[in-house]
Amino acid sequence: MTLTLDQTESKIADIKFEDAGCALCVACAEFMAIAIKGKSIIQALLMVEQFHKMVTGHTQFEPPLEKLNIIHGVSQYPMRVNCVTLAWHTLKVALSLV
Repeated sequence: MTLTLDQTESKIADIKFEDAGCALCVACAEFMAIAIKGKSIIQALLMVEQFHKMVTGHTQFEPPLEKLNIIHGVSQYPMRVNCVTLAWHTLKVALSLV
């Protein structure tokens, strides 16, 4: 996975990704891109942690991000957790370099 972030005034103005993974991986990367656009780096990093907790069955998102809860069921399939979190982990690494 390759992420490209455009940042303005400490906010994520735009995000693009290239992914050659499974359909679940690509779909979650698209969900992530939509969810973090316009967010600050701190907000995006908090979302990374929330997403990981959600897909491991510990919590769910509240409004306005409740649409991401559609992925919550993956917590029943531990082998698929890596698929849905790849984009989020890549984002975390990218933001640590900013």
